[in-house]
Amino acid sequence: SEAFTRLTAALQRVLRIVPADTPASHDPALFEDAAEHALATALAGVADKLRAGPLPLPEFATVAEALVEPIDDYFDKVLVMADDAAVRANRLGLLAAIRDLVAGVLDWREIA
Repeated sequence: SEAFTRLTAALQRVLRIVPADTPASHDPALFEDAAEHALATALAGVADKLRAGPLPLPEFATVAEALVEPIDDYFDKVLVMADDAAVRANRLGLLAAIRDLVAGVLDWREIA
């Protein structure tokens, strides 16, 4: 579906930029842009809905769809690879949290 295609594209953007060894942690006090807060809020909402346990892919995609717009907005408005090392690590850590959240579902990088 178009929604699944958009979700896949958004998650692939995240996976392409986050180094494998990046810890999945972030400090909202270091956020400089509203798009960072929006993505962190969307991530928390999706994570809360997934806490009950693994979902079949269609249900997972429906829940995770809430990340698409905030991810797109994040990449449009936030320079992830900021000059400030702490800010850069924080931004990558936020994206790594998304990476870790979706990792067990399927290999998003392999979807064409």
